[in-house]
Amino acid sequence: MRRISVYRPKQKVRGAERRLRALERWADTFKGEFPLRRAEESYVGFKMPTLDRLVDPPTTKRRYQRRALQSFFKAANHMSAARPGEFADTPIEVILFWPYLWTSEITIFFDLDYREELFSLCNQWVERMPIEKGWRELPLDFLTEADHRAYRFRNREGESEPWWESEVHVFSV
Repeated sequence: MRRISVYRPKQKVRGAERRLRALERWADTFKGEFPLRRAEESYVGFKMPTLDRLVDPPTTKRRYQRRALQSFFKAANHMSAARPGEFADTPIEVILFWPYLWTSEITIFFDLDYREELFSLCNQWVERMPIEKGWRELPLDFLTEADHRAYRFRNREGESEPWWESEVHVFSV
């Protein structure tokens, strides 16, 4: 279950091993299952079903992030293996926000135009800059190779608001 720590954002994570095992069980629920498209949807997304403090700084540990990401990629690989023939060209992507992994998601894009529009977004509120950094600084030592794109997004809510940045890594499964 996804939970955000509103009242205790910096408290030690209790039951971390139990929460990580629950993530592994969640990933196994996708074995042999592929989410089918509903008529009006351009994509289907799956967020990480866990407590935000388990995977986000300052309360996380590198080993927690690594195990959570292993489960995330395992779920994406199960979806990819269960993909029916008519969805053979449908991209399944793991979109990681670094270092705040709780906002990451596995996305299946049914509309390729929507996918391209999403990753090419630039306007007065959002700036997108490709970055050349590899994914080796992420706790992904279990990946040997992957189709990877990385971006730095700068966003702001309004004209007088400050800009804030996020780093996004996209892995095609």
